[in-house]
Amino acid sequence: MSQSSDSSLLFSDAASLEEQSLYRKCDQIFVSDESKTDVQVRKTCPGESSQSFQFGRSITGQGMDGGQSVLEVYQNTDNSQWFFFISQAHTWSRLNVSHGLFRQLCHGLQIMPQSAEIVSAFGARTTDDDEYFTTCHRQKIWGAQNDSTGAFRRSGETPSEMYAMASEPPHSLTCIDICYNIRFVERHGRDGLKDPWSFRQVAVYHSYDYERKKCSWVFIQLPKAVIASIVREAKPHSPLLIHWLIRHYCASEWRWYINYLSDLVSTMRDVSCFTRVDQDLEGLPLDFQQSQKLEVLRNKIRRVNLLLGSCISTTESLMAHATECYCQEDGDERNGNRSSEILLEFGQHVDVLKMHKAKASSLLESTQSIDFLTTKVLEFRQNHMTYNLNVSMENISRSMSNENKLMASTADQTRQDSKTIKTISIIALVYLPATLLSSVFSSELVQPISNTKGRAGGLTIITLLAAKLWERKTG
Repeated sequence: MSQSSDSSLLFSDAASLEEQSLYRKCDQIFVSDESKTDVQVRKTCPGESSQSFQFGRSITGQGMDGGQSVLEVYQNTDNSQWFFFISQAHTWSRLNVSHGLFRQLCHGLQIMPQSAEIVSAFGARTTDDDEYFTTCHRQKIWGAQNDSTGAFRRSGETPSEMYAMASEPPHSLTCIDICYNIRFVERHGRDGLKDPWSFRQVAVYHSYDYERKKCSWVFIQLPKAVIASIVREAKPHSPLLIHWLIRHYCASEWRWYINYLSDLVSTMRDVSCFTRVDQDLEGLPLDFQQSQKLEVLRNKIRRVNLLLGSCISTTESLMAHATECYCQEDGDERNGNRSSEILLEFGQHVDVLKMHKAKASSLLESTQSIDFLTTKVLEFRQNHMTYNLNVSMENISRSMSNENKLMASTADQTRQDSKTIKTISIIALVYLPATLLSSVFSSELVQPISNTKGRAGGLTIITLLAAKLWERKTG
């Protein structure tokens, strides 16, 4: 897609830095093929039949040509309510609208520039890089304050701008705009995954033209159940009611998801608290993997805490916008009472969200204490294993010392035996010639002349004494 000369202009004459940011990410946010665009368009007018709600100009595969034909009807129709539904194949896919068609819709519907910041949170990605981002922008257009180009002046909500407006001549409110995105959680219904929950988001833009009594809505990835609620009746809906339907649906699963996280925290607490560290240490169900799982769980709870805080903030901004714009313009007393009832329900909704946030904060504190206990148990286990290892090493050292002493004693005994054998060998060598002579003279060839028994005994004694003296001398 080539960048046109006015690509930095998202709406009429207003230069927008948000559009520059949106253009840089357009390959990730929008489909590049015009034939793959799919924008559903619905319209309803007071007093018309139900068939008129099915304004069958879905911009499917028609690109900017289809968008132009729809916008021509839109520009020429007053006293009506228009809905533009932009969808995604799944949460992390591109929007089913091209960049050119989206810019065309922004120009034709005069969408406020800040919406580009919200749209940039959608598109193809592989991680939740800005999962915390949830915001709300609103503005008013005053018909009496026109500049030299004839464009309506867009007033902000800062104190300085409000003070400047108060000091200017009287003016009438011509148009109001609000845009926001909501992140919520719901069951994904896919098999084979341990975690049955997924995070979603929806973006909403609403504008009301008081002069032409025309209301325009742009939804990005609006849940099908909410779409069914909106198109169920072929009549204009109160804007506040539509906001309520969206908010009510997006908040309906927070309670059950927090209960799911609470069950996971309880399971980890049981493992950490009811592990007998003084018995069967080798079979402990607690290990380092428990700390890793706990950190993953803590990240989920942190995310819930951030998202609930942002949902509370955007809901309060929406309530302030409704109080200033929707309720005051309701001339019908019955509708005014209904708006007051819806605002009351919004207040209760905020209270419930705050309760969920308090529970999430409590769970986060619980994971911190569990993490501390888990660390202490693992340290105890490590110290105990180190102690057992040291005791085993000491026992092994003691056994080796005893074996060394036994081996030394054995070696000493062997040495003594060797000396004895050596002495005997020397005696044997000394007496070998005498033994030979004795054998000769003891034969029948030679007869003894006299009795030599006493001499033989003395010789034996002398031999033994000589052996003892030899051992002492060589010892």
